[in-house]
Amino acid sequence: ALRRWDSAAGMIETPRPVAGLMLSYAQNFEDVLLNRCFKHQDTGFYIDVGAWDPVFDSVTKHFYDKGWNGINIEPSPRQYKRLVELRPRDVNLQVAAGDSEGELLFYEADDGRLSTLDKTHLQRFKDVHGFDVKQSKTRITTLANICREHVAGRAPDCLKVDVEGWEFAVL
Repeated sequence: ALRRWDSAAGMIETPRPVAGLMLSYAQNFEDVLLNRCFKHQDTGFYIDVGAWDPVFDSVTKHFYDKGWNGINIEPSPRQYKRLVELRPRDVNLQVAAGDSEGELLFYEADDGRLSTLDKTHLQRFKDVHGFDVKQSKTRITTLANICREHVAGRAPDCLKVDVEGWEFAVL
């Protein structure tokens, strides 16, 4: 796939499928590996915590295109807007998942590619990557509450959690 960064839209990807091969949207081919597990399953249900983008580095894009649907949890306003636009069959929530209810500071790198609620990761964004970080308050809720409200008694086929150091709080 061809990828380029657009300051207004974020990462833009133009897929280049190869006949007979699966196009991977995920950062480390996680979607390819999961597709092997679910290759005979045309429909399914996923929960994507820290969904970030509906296309770029997305573990769930392939499955959405295949007919699956799910819940995307993403606190970034810009990325949430893209999810709403490009994933209309999904439930898209502009919220962070964690171990409590309320509000927390959300830290987002100026290029929009990394974000976290974890201050250790925030410092690494600054020290290692040299990112400027903007902070804003975001609503936080538990994964259990999200499931009670949106899952309706059905178990997800796949749960993906990628929240830059906040995984333990989510689980």
